[in-house]
Amino acid sequence: DAIAANGGYSCFICGENFEDKYGVYGKGYIEIHHKKPLKDNKEDHLSTVDDVTVVCANCHSVLHHQGKKPMDVELLKAEVIRRKKILTQQNQ
Repeated sequence: DAIAANGGYSCFICGENFEDKYGVYGKGYIEIHHKKPLKDNKEDHLSTVDDVTVVCANCHSVLHHQGKKPMDVELLKAEVIRRKKILTQQNQ
């Protein structure tokens, strides 16, 4: 299934895992993001595991926050990594 093929229940972008954070209340929770908006697919197109990725609710919201077209998952992941490095350097 798409979750297993895309890294399980940890966010592809930030690595957040709801079970780690919330225990039993977060177990088995993750969201699925279509890399290409469904409206851009042909009517008879069936999504595959390659069409989607797993993301936490926060990252999913940010992906769709900037406008009509969702931002690229790799771009947001790179920004999250960049920000983590900056914060780590500031806290040393």
